[in-house]
Amino acid sequence: MGVIVQEVTTEATVTETSVSVNVQQTENSITVTSPLPTAVAVTSPITNTGSSTAPIIGIDQTLLSIQQTQVSGLVSALSGKANLTANAFTDAQSITGSVAGSIQLFVKGASGQSASFLEVQAFSNNTLFRVNSTGYALAPLGFIGGGTSQSTNTSAVLANNTFYPTATNQIGLAVRQILNHATNLQEWQNSAGGTMAYIDQFGGFRTSAYLQLHSSSATTLLQYNRAATNNVANLLEYQDSSAVVLGGRNALAQIFTGSATPISGVGNTITINSQTPTYSSPNTTIVTASAHGVAVGQTVTLQGFTQGSYNQTWVAQAGTSGTNLVIRTNSNFGPTQSSGSARITSQVGITSRSSTTVGLIVRGAASQAHNLVEWQDSSASLLANVTSVGGFNTNSANGYQIANAAGFVSLNSGQTARIQAGSAVGTNPHVVIRQSASQTGDLTAWQDSNAVLLAGVNSIGSVFTAAIMGLDRQNAIVFGGTRNIGLNAGSANYGGGQAVTFIGNASTVPTSNPTGGGILYVEAGALKYRGSSGTITTIALA
Repeated sequence: MGVIVQEVTTEATVTETSVSVNVQQTENSITVTSPLPTAVAVTSPITNTGSSTAPIIGIDQTLLSIQQTQVSGLVSALSGKANLTANAFTDAQSITGSVAGSIQLFVKGASGQSASFLEVQAFSNNTLFRVNSTGYALAPLGFIGGGTSQSTNTSAVLANNTFYPTATNQIGLAVRQILNHATNLQEWQNSAGGTMAYIDQFGGFRTSAYLQLHSSSATTLLQYNRAATNNVANLLEYQDSSAVVLGGRNALAQIFTGSATPISGVGNTITINSQTPTYSSPNTTIVTASAHGVAVGQTVTLQGFTQGSYNQTWVAQAGTSGTNLVIRTNSNFGPTQSSGSARITSQVGITSRSSTTVGLIVRGAASQAHNLVEWQDSSASLLANVTSVGGFNTNSANGYQIANAAGFVSLNSGQTARIQAGSAVGTNPHVVIRQSASQTGDLTAWQDSNAVLLAGVNSIGSVFTAAIMGLDRQNAIVFGGTRNIGLNAGSANYGGGQAVTFIGNASTVPTSNPTGGGILYVEAGALKYRGSSGTITTIALA
């Protein structure tokens, strides 16, 4: 009795010429059971791994050749009949889809999958790319991406992971957050897993190290901070470790340091009359008595209102212009109840952080030759300056004024005098000139336009002048040859004389005796003398 086994596509058929047999197919093996009355013999590519009387018939896969036309319906042909076990392909493989809506390759893990779903290895079995059991794509020795550059950048030295867009209008890498994302979008970590830098869920970049910016050329802008439309937040802030603002630039790039906002200028104050401001959530509009010149984003300090909620520093909001000042109050404060004012911030504000901190230092270079500080008008004309050696100069026709609660000093003030000195306390001297130790020079000197000395006060306090003392500073009082002296003179009549003395009648004649000297006076035109003993002597008659 002969047995014929024939393999057609993925099925095997056993035919016995005179006796029927039972055939069972399991993957690539075929088991033939009774009734087989005689021994079974097979030939290649059929194999029998059983015995001649209890055969287990299979197909030698290494000798099996299947034509492409035979596997066109491989999926349907194997359905319910055979499964593909682990296979190794030694030649190029290609999957070409025929249905646009179908998945071309589907890899499904086993229950509790722990090994990678997919690995791409070099001939040396080193893993170049893999998709691990959690779905992460890892390329530890290569790069990820497409485009024309990938054919030339195949070296792993460039980077572990490199992304190449395939076109100039494509994004190389996009990281999209999920709804209500609460953690970082991307992190850079050290070898221990510590975060060195990251991009947070809001898109902000943070680093625990320093940040370096290098311009690509001398004409390339190194950094810019661009504000949003009607931006009112600071463009730049410097903070301490507790996020307390140390300084920065506000929405108008005004510089401030030592405080959270720029300093309000004392002289730049705008009056605000008593009114009921207009509230439109969340902003309040206050009308100033005159155009304020405040721009959106600038800080303004309101003060003087009995409705105290207004008395604080605000950031000007959109709609601020002319006399309208828009501030974000978030609620309706009601009427201002009294007139107040708005102090507008300065362009640069420096607030000393402590009583021992110098607010501003301008240090000259070695052999400094030019001014340390200059103040200029809008045409760059010099108004005032501090020279290289610390001298202060002003070119203003109105001079300058130093004023405080104790008084003022005004030089070339445009008043009736070139120099004015005032004191707020009636018992205080208006001017004090204090000599230095071992003073030998004059305390004060008055000069003409050619710097020729006219008068002054010498080092011991004596007043000298060509009209009174003489410029030699040696005599107590020296009068010029044509100078007259008048005592209680009023409208003195010197009788046409020169270098003479006129003594007017005493307003009150002395009635008591002097001590240690005598009294010289004129009574009814007569010159008299009263001595310490009370004797009155008429020296000259009227």
